Amino acid sequence: MTTSDTTLGNIRISYSGEIGSFSDTSFPVNVDPPILDFSSKNHKKKTKVKTVIKNISDQTLKLEVVDYPHNLCKIALRKRLLKPNQKTELLVKLNRRITLNKIEKSVTLELNDKNHTRFTIPIKKQPPKPQKKPTTLKKG
Repeated sequence: MTTSDTTLGNIRISYSGEIGSFSDTSFPVNVDPPILDFSSKNHKKKTKVKTVIKNISDQTLKLEVVDYPHNLCKIALRKRLLKPNQKTELLVKLNRRITLNKIEKSVTLELNDKNHTRFTIPIKKQPPKPQKKPTTLKKG
């Protein structure tokens, strides 16, 4: 960062933080896993990924998918109406014609609570890491 104050010059700013896997009790739903990850560790192509959405509020909630990448995938939401403590699955199935190695998209849902809460679930895919070939030593 550079400032116009010539007496300060360049300033270095560092940030640190912790990422926890705790539930936000002020948010009406819990999403687990929080990311729809199509990345593959064993070089097999993943075409379907699901996440579980749980109503952690004290009221019945209606879920509505409001946005997703239509050309990339299909979305299936098992239940749209969730009573308190009920769960549903959100299934995302990639279009077979998609051959992207990297994906960074998202699904946006809206609740019918008084705040009309919207939340986004990232869809990601990272290119597979190259497989390491075993090293063989020659006697010589």
